[in-house]
Amino acid sequence: MNRETSWVDFDQRVLELASTPRLPLLQRVKLCGIVSSNLDEFFAVRVARLLRKRDERDPAAKSSEAAARTLAALRKRVVRLQAGQDNLWHESLVPELGRLGIEVGGPAGGRAPTLDGPACRRVLGMLEPVEIELGAPFPRLQALRVAILAETRARGSAGRRTFVVPMPAELPRFVPLDVGGGRVMVGVEDLVAHRLRAVLGATPSRHAVFRLTRDAVVPTTLDADPPDAESELRDLREWRNDVVRLEVSAYSDGPLALELAERLGLGEDQVYWSSAPLGLAALRQTSMLIGDEERSTPRFEPAPAPPRDVFARLATQDVLAHHPYESFEESVDAFTAAASDPDVTALQATVYRTGNPSGTLAKLMDAATAGRRSVCVMELRARFDEAPNISWTRTLRAAGVEVLHGPHDLKVHAKLALIERREGAGTRRYVHIGTGNYHASNASVYEDLSLFTADPAIAADARALFDVLAGGGGRTPRFEKLVIGPWYLKQWILNEIATVARGARAGHPSRIRIKANAVADPDVISALYAASADGVEIDVVVRGICTLRPGVPGLSDHLRVRSVLGPFLEHSRILSFETAGHERLVIGSADLLTRNLERRIEVLAPVEDAALQTRVRDVLEALLADTAYAWELTADGGWRRVQPTPGSAVVSAHELLLLRAKAGARGPWEAPPGPSGIVGVPGLRPEEGERRHDAPVHVSGIGEPELGEDRIDVSLDAALGDLRCRRDRGVAAALGDEAEDLELARRQHVELVVRPGSQERRDDP
Repeated sequence: MNRETSWVDFDQRVLELASTPRLPLLQRVKLCGIVSSNLDEFFAVRVARLLRKRDERDPAAKSSEAAARTLAALRKRVVRLQAGQDNLWHESLVPELGRLGIEVGGPAGGRAPTLDGPACRRVLGMLEPVEIELGAPFPRLQALRVAILAETRARGSAGRRTFVVPMPAELPRFVPLDVGGGRVMVGVEDLVAHRLRAVLGATPSRHAVFRLTRDAVVPTTLDADPPDAESELRDLREWRNDVVRLEVSAYSDGPLALELAERLGLGEDQVYWSSAPLGLAALRQTSMLIGDEERSTPRFEPAPAPPRDVFARLATQDVLAHHPYESFEESVDAFTAAASDPDVTALQATVYRTGNPSGTLAKLMDAATAGRRSVCVMELRARFDEAPNISWTRTLRAAGVEVLHGPHDLKVHAKLALIERREGAGTRRYVHIGTGNYHASNASVYEDLSLFTADPAIAADARALFDVLAGGGGRTPRFEKLVIGPWYLKQWILNEIATVARGARAGHPSRIRIKANAVADPDVISALYAASADGVEIDVVVRGICTLRPGVPGLSDHLRVRSVLGPFLEHSRILSFETAGHERLVIGSADLLTRNLERRIEVLAPVEDAALQTRVRDVLEALLADTAYAWELTADGGWRRVQPTPGSAVVSAHELLLLRAKAGARGPWEAPPGPSGIVGVPGLRPEEGERRHDAPVHVSGIGEPELGEDRIDVSLDAALGDLRCRRDRGVAAALGDEAEDLELARRQHVELVVRPGSQERRDDP
């Protein structure tokens, strides 16, 4: 399996999800836009790198030949993907938007008076056409901005003039107009093309609408000190780097578009034609107009916890928060806010990406202002966030925060915060370890896990890591409980896989479960194949890139791979290794890619509290049971959408996890009622799965309807028996006849039955 083609396969799954009729229109429009934004990044990063390899000066270089083959394969996949996106746009989304009274598209003849009105004049007043003189270099244009190339011919003259009209960044991608009581979203390029004669001062003889993608490469060594550092980075990415893709509207003059490609030094294999509007990533703008369709995402909203509650809670038991089902603000932000306690002496945190405003960075600045030690390890090389992180570095330093950037040859990708507090005659440390960034707005749509602990060994490891990042000591660091890369991470994972494989060879029930964003490290993949050959049952849930081949006889018979998409971006990383009744369960920041395992600072943390282990297993079990938005990877490298068995309820992992959060509604710093496994999910009968968006039954975050008493009660009863039977069969198949000997099997019979307004534990015999 090829990493690059696997990326495009992920986009294909997103497009298929966007084509699902039962999803609300708002969600489908957003998903269609996500396909485009993913492709933008893919070309700017992965394709750009392949083009550099292909164009190496040594024609005998094997990497050059391999890159050329990969590029050819990718083009076929991307062309097919874009054809599917075009069809979705024209045949489904535009008609559905029209039924809501929103017309999206180019100007029709009846719109001419409106398109000559005030809104149009404002747009035209912002345009700055550039004439291209004969023999002059093509003007530099901003990446990912739509532009128009036009030719004019003076009457009675054989000469021609060529102009390029860039759409300014200040203009919206789609211009909203009110026409006859309805809403019209006109592509800005269509509006300009309608008035191109007025823009150029002459009648155009032909024109082409296009969009450029540039290489996203920036220097590997970045410095926050130069005052123009941010602008230099943006200038490289947006204006100066090489063009790697030319997108052209299918309604353009074809020969003119190919002339443009030649002037840019691009081959025809770098030109992509689309009948849908270019730059559909901007569809988020369109989705905001669908007021009747937009419903708030149901989310766990606990009461605020005073700072003292955080320390009191962690002094007795670890805490786990599952975002976005549980509030980021009332867990992660509440933890860093606890640093305002007068007995706190230090606050330290790693930052890879963050929002603006940022609660974590605000608390770091508050701590510095209050005279406490405040340390931020800011990663300047987080792709596409380099400029914001440089800006934050200056802001933090101005507030008195000590800002570090970690080793020059390693990206700091770990998600870690440490509070030190005077207690009694000594100091106690409190730690947050996450799978996601300190980014509150992302946390509303990214699925992630946060572990909070005062475990002395974990806290000592966290402090030791911050000391290493500050440049302390020249020897290889030693850690007791945290698994920290690049020093120990990869070998620890390989050792755990080998341990489970030995258990399988000895006849013990053994299994491995992995949840990650990407799985492509060759050593890990080889180890998983070997474990499968030894009889280990392996389940991998991966969102994006995956180069595993499951179900190949003699190689991966016991290995299964699935991908679950849906309302939230699955972002948490979970590794579970079980054999002979023992389990090692960790969460953290690392994907199973070589870059994460060998060239980044990453942290995996053990989940040791029994109740929290059950909650993490719930996440895995829900995703492995999903039949609503899951795909399975086949032995030939294709992805097949999972279908429920005939007559059974459709299981949505996201709705199931939302119900769990609602059933246990409490503040993150309150003591839990005790461990409980998940058992049911509001079921969609197969015949209900194709309901239109105006009468949806759907998962959380995609326009969740109110869950009334009848809905919860009936749905859980309908789904309970089927889900339990299938889960028990799955456990038996995975672990063999000795499954009942495992502690895991005991847990399968501790279940939570959700009833409106009550919780009831049921212990099945």
